[in-house]
Amino acid sequence: MLTQTQQSFLQRFGIAARGGSGGSATDYDSLLSEAEGRLSTVRALPPRAGQLLKDLTGPIAAAVSAARKAAAQGAQDDAVATLSAQAVLGRKLDREVDAVTEYLREAKGFAARLAETRTQARGHGAAAVEDYLKRLESDDKRRQTAEARGDFDQAIIACEAQEARHAAMMQEAGRAANCNKVRHEIEAEIARLESHAPGGGNARPVIAAVREMMNDADNFAKSANWVGAALTMRKARTELQLGTRGLDLMAKLRPDEEATEFTRAHVQILAHIKALQNLKSGGPIQRELRRIVEMTKDARKALPDENKALHLLNQCRAACIDLTQTVLENGRYASSFKQLFRQRDQLRQVQQDKCAQPEIKRVTRLLREADSLTRRLDFPAAIAQVDVAAKTLQTGLQAAHLYADTVRPARTALARLAQRGDKKAAESGLNALDEAFRKRDLKRADSLARAALDADDR
Repeated sequence: MLTQTQQSFLQRFGIAARGGSGGSATDYDSLLSEAEGRLSTVRALPPRAGQLLKDLTGPIAAAVSAARKAAAQGAQDDAVATLSAQAVLGRKLDREVDAVTEYLREAKGFAARLAETRTQARGHGAAAVEDYLKRLESDDKRRQTAEARGDFDQAIIACEAQEARHAAMMQEAGRAANCNKVRHEIEAEIARLESHAPGGGNARPVIAAVREMMNDADNFAKSANWVGAALTMRKARTELQLGTRGLDLMAKLRPDEEATEFTRAHVQILAHIKALQNLKSGGPIQRELRRIVEMTKDARKALPDENKALHLLNQCRAACIDLTQTVLENGRYASSFKQLFRQRDQLRQVQQDKCAQPEIKRVTRLLREADSLTRRLDFPAAIAQVDVAAKTLQTGLQAAHLYADTVRPARTALARLAQRGDKKAAESGLNALDEAFRKRDLKRADSLARAALDADDR
């Protein structure tokens, strides 16, 4: 006859141990409580979980019902045997309850990401998420197939496959939508200018430059460089706004015309100064404006020596012309500067494992240097720094996308290779991949990553 310890050991493996004295009431009560506890745990879960676990809970519930009936008829041994036969299934249910709970949580997040992506794909951000949506829909099919066969671990993997990319892809969709919105605004303003004069009249060179920028933005978009596309399209809009405003300011100032009558010229220059004061500009420009105002006061003080007064007033006019150009350059700079700061902060949010930190640090340094240059009113140099920062930011975003898409999964695949025993090959692959990514040889890094992922699938 088996001891109680031996019987319990066999029951752990679903073996109903029968012996001389048969199943005790304690065995029956313990097994019944255990089975009913498992069923109660499942009943406390959302209905969807119960549906997914029915292949496990169904036999256990039937065993509980049969055991109760046998016990009521005095067949204690049969009741214990019936419940013991479900022991293995019960332990599997314990494991699956955790897996199903996690799966339903992941599936909810996956469904939300899929719905958000489909919404973007129906809007102006569609071009940026077409490929991403295809991968999500492929993962959804994998998820459904795994769920149908009860493989919840694989279903979870399918749900999580693109999760790390989602925030970045929604940012890309936002940039694509913004590109389209800004394009429509530009085209509407160009149409308005051209309706007033053939080809836009005096604005013709500005319009030509803006259209060239729009073409550059389209080229960025074709290569899925949505940061470059968004920045360039906004730059085009700024150029159209500032270029036409500059033409208006210069036309009112009449820079080619020397002042010959003091009062008229004085009123004209003061009106121009007021127009410049109404434009957004920083402290250095405001200081220069105050200096020009003092120059106009000196010109008036020179009266009644009208020749001297007119000479000083023409110096004011020349200073106004230079400052007008500076104000326009400041507008171009400020627009790009703000956009880059915003895009840099978005990159900081979506990067994984600080993979784009070198670009973030360099962009920050370049923008600080650009800001220092503006204090000396050297806007051409500041704009050049901003352009370098924009290219750096684009590289950082490309690196961040690649890291999330292939490099990070490939590093995990190489770690699994080391666990399987091929440590030398894993270390060699990891070193080559990390070196290519660190040097921003993104084409090679992508190739190495995909090779590692393909090997892991085999």
